[in-house]
Amino acid sequence: MTRLSIHLSPATLQGYRGGKFRFMNKLREVVEGRGWRVSLREKSRFDRVLAGAGRAYHLHEIDGASGARGLNYRRAYFYPWWMFDHPNQRFGGRIGAMSFDAASIDGRVATAFYAGLKRNYLADWARGDPNGPALVPLQAELTRQRPWQFMDLKTLVSLIRQHDPAREIILKPHPKLTYSAKEQALLAELVTNPQTRISEAPMKEAMGGCAYIATQNSAAAFEAMVLGIPALICARADFHHGCTVLRPDADAASAFARLRGEKPDFARYLYWFLEKNCVHAGRDDAHRKIAALLAECGWPVGPIA
Repeated sequence: MTRLSIHLSPATLQGYRGGKFRFMNKLREVVEGRGWRVSLREKSRFDRVLAGAGRAYHLHEIDGASGARGLNYRRAYFYPWWMFDHPNQRFGGRIGAMSFDAASIDGRVATAFYAGLKRNYLADWARGDPNGPALVPLQAELTRQRPWQFMDLKTLVSLIRQHDPAREIILKPHPKLTYSAKEQALLAELVTNPQTRISEAPMKEAMGGCAYIATQNSAAAFEAMVLGIPALICARADFHHGCTVLRPDADAASAFARLRGEKPDFARYLYWFLEKNCVHAGRDDAHRKIAALLAECGWPVGPIA
């Protein structure tokens, strides 16, 4: 019998036991319907040891997977879409490795889907202002460049100043992070420029009034697509196809010209990303999509007709 261990955070496990995790219920129905035995457990630092100790398959919330029988799952930016990734693919991932062909997507279907997104997500947010500031959502570890990032925060801000010199820059701290003294010193240095300021305003206000997002790979860049706001990113991201990507060896002037030029086809892109490559847990086809994506990831799960 094939065994599957699902590793969840304490909060998620509690929610599942309270009957509040529709996606996980459907995933279990898919694999148990094929004779798999499923167990759920809290994530722990011993998960990698357990993954290598037997023949079971392992599914981890957000990250922690290892080996050929391990996968991660996470929310695909907007609830209730969910996605799977192979180990060590948190940045870039399965979807990021794909090629996006806008011409392959039915424009009428995508337009209707996009209209639904705008009705149901960020519905009362402003749709950006081409004359507004550049919004820089801050992430973690501001004073260093991590392996999946193409540049650090200071370099990113410097490039905005160089290639869009008349633009105000708003630095938006992450609401769940506390920055160290060293990081606060960097922010103080950045705002000595009169065109740069820190804003504690709600994201609804900050994003709704900006001209574009500039970030390493904050999820705000994905969310902004619903508002029709373009984004510049400078790190690996699974949603890079819908953004202007700035690498250290790229022509920064051309990147900023593209950023301020014609907007990507957000309707086709979001339809492709969410509907074609993720699972909507509330759809009638959720079981079929789960089975198809697990099979695509190499797990022995047959298709559902």
